[in-house]
Amino acid sequence: MELLGIPIYMNRNLILDLYSTLISGYIESKEDLFLKTKDNFAKFQIDNKVSKGKDNKKTDPNDKNNVTGNSYSDVLDYYGNVENRNGRRVQTRLKKSFTTFTIYNSLRKIMYSKNMIKGNDESEFDDIMPMDFIEFNAVMPPISLESEIFSVISLIEAYDTKLLNKLLPYDDTKYTITNFDFIYKQLKILYDILNKNNTNYIVVNNNRFKVVLNVNLNFFMDKNYFVYDNVNCNFKVMCQVTRKIGRDERINLLDKTCIPDYYMEILNLTRSYLDILKKYDILIPQGFSCFVEYPALKATAIAMYI
Repeated sequence: MELLGIPIYMNRNLILDLYSTLISGYIESKEDLFLKTKDNFAKFQIDNKVSKGKDNKKTDPNDKNNVTGNSYSDVLDYYGNVENRNGRRVQTRLKKSFTTFTIYNSLRKIMYSKNMIKGNDESEFDDIMPMDFIEFNAVMPPISLESEIFSVISLIEAYDTKLLNKLLPYDDTKYTITNFDFIYKQLKILYDILNKNNTNYIVVNNNRFKVVLNVNLNFFMDKNYFVYDNVNCNFKVMCQVTRKIGRDERINLLDKTCIPDYYMEILNLTRSYLDILKKYDILIPQGFSCFVEYPALKATAIAMYI
């Protein structure tokens, strides 16, 4: 098993799910929490109490002698209290944090030890089945349906639809609503669908077959990275196979639209309109790469590194 190189793509969600399934690991952190409290309390109180009393008493109603009693009381109390309290508490939590690349490295080792990965470019196309994990050396060819569509959108924007519509054949007996305005809007919609949820198809080759990888642009390690920065370059791919086509089949890169036949017609119509522009010496893209022929696989990318 070769050592890993520089990571360029890591599907963190899939890696963590596989890691939690296959490996008993933990994530720890260290957090120091310092709490300090200080309370000051003061109280001063003065109480003054005055009481007077007078009492007349006869022991016998027929007796002329009176018993008289007077009382007087004056009490003054002083009370004071001062209190100062300070408290301090230290709380520590421990945690180890692992990078996605470190977790992936551990995951890859344990998967190889369990023979879960068909790798090192040893497996032939006939030996690979859907749900298999495979790792192989790959080259990214300059094939991108999204880029081809975007180039046509840019072409129409550069010349403006009003100008391009004037180049279309005009029939006085028939009013045609299909023009470059229609083509432009449909291509914009198709481009948005193919990039929906920030996911793309990229096609890679090895020396035995092609693989259509479903990637999420959010999982590229460098946020400023462009998918096709490594066109015609060698790199390593680990993925899980989701589809394997037969000899009489091919993978349609428009499948994501759920109505590939309709958008295939849109692209064919676009091609015929671009052929008209070619007559006026306007440079146009060569075509649309919609199909990947046998032998080919469709897979979800887990990691890519160089």
